Amino acid sequence: LAVVQALPPIGVGMGVPAGADNGTLNGGDLSELALALSVVLVALGLWIFLPANWAVQTQQTLIREGRQGYDYDEEDYRDPVIGIDEARLEPVCLDMRHEPHLLVLGDAKTGKSSFLRALANELCRGRTTSQVRLLAIDLRSLLGELSAEHLLTYVTVREDAAREIAELAGFLQGRMPGPDVTPDQLRHRSWWEGPDVYILVDDYDLLSSGQAVNPLLPLQPLLAQSQDLGLHLVLTRRIGG
Repeated sequence: LAVVQALPPIGVGMGVPAGADNGTLNGGDLSELALALSVVLVALGLWIFLPANWAVQTQQTLIREGRQGYDYDEEDYRDPVIGIDEARLEPVCLDMRHEPHLLVLGDAKTGKSSFLRALANELCRGRTTSQVRLLAIDLRSLLGELSAEHLLTYVTVREDAAREIAELAGFLQGRMPGPDVTPDQLRHRSWWEGPDVYILVDDYDLLSSGQAVNPLLPLQPLLAQSQDLGLHLVLTRRIGG
């Protein structure tokens, strides 16, 4: 817009006195007008193309830097990258150490399963089975898409889900802090050793609908202290229903 406003009125500086009106444009006028319009089009092209191209290159760089050369030990841990902030062009991460659970809402075909797959890969990237294990409950779409090395079990049947969750809840009960656990141990979560367990449930509404007892019910007493127990629950479900 600044370029357009800076253009002189037609006729001024083109061999025609300002205010004069001869009703025609000569060849020189048309050439200068064409040149001025070319300048405007070039400026608009640069204004549209360069920021977009720079943004794409910046996003690729950020993703590449966010995925390389990172050590996942306890003192130097990076949260899983799930995307790029469009406004600041910075990686968007999930702080699952302090916010251990996640609920993803969306209609059908909006990418819920794809997000869950990407998150699972991020959780496992650069980390060993002594740090992360996955329990996947999915009635449809994640089979063969998760790290087999980190996978505890992959459940596709509701009845199996109830059994696996009950067994896991019993195991995690053993991590509950007793009266002899000191504040320092609570702060550093050092009274037990083992991996964090991520329960990934795709299409939770399909899992829980029509069931007399919710298969995830055994986890309820543990959720309040899940940060201390290394328990993470990630659900996807439809918005309606």
